[in-house]
Amino acid sequence: MKLLSFIILLLSIFSYNFIGCDSVSDSKPVNNSPPSLISPADRDSNISLTPTFTWSGTANKLEIATISNFSTVEVSADVSGTSYTLPNPLQHHGTYYYWRAGINNGNGITWATNYYTFKTVP
Repeated sequence: MKLLSFIILLLSIFSYNFIGCDSVSDSKPVNNSPPSLISPADRDSNISLTPTFTWSGTANKLEIATISNFSTVEVSADVSGTSYTLPNPLQHHGTYYYWRAGINNGNGITWATNYYTFKTVP
């Protein structure tokens, strides 16, 4: 009986630490994979001031900046699904913007492996 209990304990630890779950008492897998950006595509131009951003995979955070290191973020939004349309227009015509999407899995945000840049309409 002790051996069976020990085996069950080891399996529980393995599935929690290596497979991933959203809590100790729940066995739903956690998605730690960052999304893949789709559109606006990298280096697109003549993009509306209220673009729709799309990605594949799971994302719950979106950032838009005018600086590629995102030190000054113009828009930070909580998102769900695979797309997000800005509710308010971007401020600058003919400007290069950078965007990225990521997933916050409770240990911080894992951003897509790259960011995309686009230029708004003149």
